[in-house]
Parts: sequence; structure tokens; C-alpha cells
Amino acid sequence: MSGHFRPGSLVVVYLAAPRQKIWGVLRTLDGGGVTIEGIDLQSFDECLRGLASKEIHPGDISLAFYPIARVEKILADRGSDDVPSLEEQFTSRVGVGIAEFLSRC
Repeated sequence: MSGHFRPGSLVVVYLAAPRQKIWGVLRTLDGGGVTIEGIDLQSFDECLRGLASKEIHPGDISLAFYPIARVEKILADRGSDDVPSLEEQFTSRVGVGIAEFLSRC
């Protein structure tokens, strides 16, 4: 799993028990688990609205470690001709990409 992703990659992490999907910047990935700085996809639109309107602050994007036993899969954040990537959606609504946004914090 770790051969495909490097720190700084934009990924979606699918988790079990409880089921969650987390999107953001991969910080670490090894046999123990994954650390990601990002947003739970269940609250993605709400978070972007808040970030764009300055009602939510950068600190509301969380840095979290998930043990490998919870990780079902990790996918790259890629869009298609019909659907923009999550990064493209973030950039269009907030004005900068998530990595640049987090570096300003």
C-alpha cells in the first residue's frame, strides 16, 4: 500500500468500524497506520462553505492517525471529465489548494 503514496499525496482514506471516508493530505503511511490532515467527506460541503466564508478556521481541518486495522483502502484524489477531483472542488471554493491552505496556518 505505501509504495503508491508518499507524504503530501492527496488521498481518500476509506475506514471501517465505524465507516468513514477522509480526504486530505497524506502525512504518513506505514504498517502501523495512516496519518492524514483533512476533512471527513460527510462534512466536506459544509466545511468548504465555512472555509470560503471564513466562518470555519484552518484549525477545523484535523490531523488524525488511523490504525491500519481500520483502513479498508486508500485512493488517489483524481477527477474525471465529468466530476472534478476533491482538490479541484476545494480550490474553486476556497481559492487555494489544501496543501497551500494548510501551509498558511
